Amino acid sequence: MYETDLTTANTQTALFDNRTVNGYDINEEIIQYAQSDTSKGTPLTFPLQNTNLDLTVTDSDKPYVLEIRVFLKNVLMQHVIEEGDKDNSTSAKPLTFISPSDWSADHDHTDPATAFLNGGNLLITARIYEPSTVGSISVTVTDGVPATTTYFVAIPVGTTFDQTTELPYASTNGAAITGIIENLPPGDYQIFKTCDNSANGTITSDGFPESISGQCGGDQTVTSGQQKVLTGVSCAC
Repeated sequence: MYETDLTTANTQTALFDNRTVNGYDINEEIIQYAQSDTSKGTPLTFPLQNTNLDLTVTDSDKPYVLEIRVFLKNVLMQHVIEEGDKDNSTSAKPLTFISPSDWSADHDHTDPATAFLNGGNLLITARIYEPSTVGSISVTVTDGVPATTTYFVAIPVGTTFDQTTELPYASTNGAAITGIIENLPPGDYQIFKTCDNSANGTITSDGFPESISGQCGGDQTVTSGQQKVLTGVSCAC
């Protein structure tokens, strides 16, 4: 925090790597819990404690992988907290910090009770698979859309995917090239294409949320150790 002449007014410190450093524990205080979770009972950034992800570790003796994905593309922004020290002192000056934008949970910079809470705005997902049993799906597209603005996703049949609030189960880049959706446990999957879209429908690199196509072809079956090949795929967002 700074005075109007840019001299330091107050320095926030936090413990990092067993040392006290200038900074703030954004995981614990800002993105770990939803604003409504005043009792801090549902961690959002520890996948095995996030019951919304429905993760299951089987009793198999085979090694497994916990894959964690976080979406940060074009979603970081500068936030301002009014009277922004940790103790909400009336003498403190405004505090600014960089965090995911409040696209999902509004950040009220004037509310001392929630001003430091930005949970729910960091998109994170995770899944568990056994490397010895997985297969993959290869997708070759024909529409020529740049790889920076579109990709294909695989969703297990019987589950749903809301591209405005969730990250997909698995995904790959795709654009006039062959992309591979890897590490898929055996089973049936639906394939969709997601695109960066502006309000007027023009494809652009505008970050999250994105639009999604209808299902690209029928259900696709993945077999252990095998790659399913889809060629000439064209489905518009």
